[in-house]
Amino acid sequence: MFKKVFCLILVLTLTGCSTKFAYNNFDWLVYWYLDDYIELNDEQEAFFDSKVAKWMTWHRQEELGKYKAQLESIKHDIKNGHLDEQTIARHMEQGTAHFERVREKVTPALVEMALDINEEQITYLFASLEKENVKQEKRMAKRRKGGPEKRLEKRIESITDEIEDNIGRLSSEQKRIVEKYAALFIATGDDWIAYRRLIQNEARQLFANRDSNPEFAQQLTTMMLNPDSYRSPEYAVNRDANRAQSIALMVELGSTLSDKQKSKLIEEINDIISDLDDLMEKT
Repeated sequence: MFKKVFCLILVLTLTGCSTKFAYNNFDWLVYWYLDDYIELNDEQEAFFDSKVAKWMTWHRQEELGKYKAQLESIKHDIKNGHLDEQTIARHMEQGTAHFERVREKVTPALVEMALDINEEQITYLFASLEKENVKQEKRMAKRRKGGPEKRLEKRIESITDEIEDNIGRLSSEQKRIVEKYAALFIATGDDWIAYRRLIQNEARQLFANRDSNPEFAQQLTTMMLNPDSYRSPEYAVNRDANRAQSIALMVELGSTLSDKQKSKLIEEINDIISDLDDLMEKT
C-alpha cells in the first residue's frame, strides 16, 4: 500500500494523458488508494493532508526539474543515436533514483502515522493486503490456463502495444526483435507474491509488538527504505536478468528506429516536458 503512494507521484508525472489534472488532484487520488487499505479518522486525515501538501510543494520545487532534465537528456540521446547499453542503463538507474528520493521523503511521516493507527486499523490493513495478494494469485492462475504459448503471445502483445504507443507502428524487423526478447523474460509472479507476503508478515509482527518495542519506528523505517532485502536470492537474480533483457531489447530496437519513429518518440517526450513546465510554474 505504501509503495502505491510512493509510485503515484512518479506515475502521474511520467505518463501522458491527463498528467496535469491528476497531479493537481493528487490529494484525493491518494485517498482513493488509501481507502482500499485503511480508513483514517479526522485527526489522522488532517495530519496526512498537511504532509501531502508539504510533499507536493517539495516535489514541484525539487523533483520535477530533475525529471525534465532527464527527459531532455533522453531526447538528446535519441536524436544523436546514443541508445547503447550503458546509456539506457544509466537512464534506468536515474529513474530508480527519482523513486527512492520520494520514498525517503515520505517515509518519516508514514512511520509517524504508523505509531498512531489503532488495532482495528492495523487488522484491516493487513487483511486488505492479503486480499490483494489473493486477487493477484487468481489473476496469475487465470493467465496460466492458456498455457505457455498463450502467455508468450500475451506478453508479445503487451510489449508491442507499449512500444507502439510511443514510436508508432513497428516494422517487421522490430516485431521480430520484440518476439525474440519476449521469449527470454523470466516469469517472476510467484516470487513477487512470496516477496509481498514475506515483507507484509514481517511488518505484521513488527506492529504486533509495537507498544513494547522502543525500536519500532527505526525498524519500520529500515524496512520501508530497504524493501529489496526481503526479495529471495532467486527473485533478485531473475529481476536482474529481466532488467538486462529489457536493456538489450531497447538497445536493439533503438538501432532500428526510423526518422518518423524518432520524431514521434521525441514528440511524446516534449508533451511530458510541456506538462512539467506548466506544473513547475505553479510553485
